Amino acid sequence: MKNATITVSPMSAHTGAEIGGVDLSQPMSEQTYLEIRQAFNEWGAIFFRGQDITPEQQLAFARRFGTIEEDDYASNLPTADGFAEIKEIVREAGDARNVGGFWHMDKCFLPHPDVASILYARELPANGGDTISARPTTRYHRACKRPWKRSPPCSSSHIPTASAAPRRPASRPSTTPRCARNSPA
Repeated sequence: MKNATITVSPMSAHTGAEIGGVDLSQPMSEQTYLEIRQAFNEWGAIFFRGQDITPEQQLAFARRFGTIEEDDYASNLPTADGFAEIKEIVREAGDARNVGGFWHMDKCFLPHPDVASILYARELPANGGDTISARPTTRYHRACKRPWKRSPPCSSSHIPTASAAPRRPASRPSTTPRCARNSPA
């Protein structure tokens, strides 16, 4: 599909693309949304540089992808600018642990995981402040394309090991908007 309204620049061979030609502070046409959604489906993680958006605009963008729900797993995080749907992730210089204390994928272990987590970086240090994106489906699809003598190993399991937060009803899809703030080192 050729994009009419946005540009898509892959950031690696399998995961991540930078989207250009869109201002997330403005109302979005259906065509632009469909192109962004196609890029998200194809690349698994998408990035928009140079955006200046308010919490209301972040929520409007998130709502294009599905219902927004409060994150029971992050109930201990402060809200961003008083918006209960947006959690503020703050890392100060010298913090040794990431939020959650271990490598994780946001709520992937639920029976009906969120479509996406929408992060908006307000402050970033000159170096670091990275969020790593992984795409398990790439490995899954590559394994399933191999010729196998028996049935292909095309299944996966996501098991929560460090959380006992309450389960949610299966009303999907949903998104979890978050804004990140990392203090310079």
